Amino acid sequence: MEVRSCKRHGLVEFGNYRAGGGKTRWMCKSCVAEAVTRRHQKVKRILVAEWGGACAICGYNRSVSSLHFHHVDPTTKSFAVNMAHGKSLAAFKAEARKCVLVCANCHGEIEAGLTQSPPAMAKYGEDWTAVEAVEAPPMEDARPRDEHPRLFP
Repeated sequence: MEVRSCKRHGLVEFGNYRAGGGKTRWMCKSCVAEAVTRRHQKVKRILVAEWGGACAICGYNRSVSSLHFHHVDPTTKSFAVNMAHGKSLAAFKAEARKCVLVCANCHGEIEAGLTQSPPAMAKYGEDWTAVEAVEAPPMEDARPRDEHPRLFP
């Protein structure tokens, strides 16, 4: 890391990033972060539009940031659609096919067991029947406790 001058941000930290072909390139860390944020927002707007643009349960559609992709069957979940980094648009679309688009409030109610989940890819205004709740398998530690030397000396 070095402090350099960016045309947009002034004096800021620059990082040395891979540029392909085994080469590296110094880039403003703030500019890189903004580009990543813009890409994530673009991908989410594309997915939300393809999944009907509204909560499948109540029809909420005012803010894309309040719409979540709920995995109908958590056992098939490869990654969280809302949080994945470094994935292609095709990978996001494949994962989103396992989900239903719901607003934050309806998502909370589904997770709390107050509302049943619509089936994957259901859209607001369509006729659908609720899916039985599927419990996520318990998370298991990959190694026994005594094999974590840094955590348990």
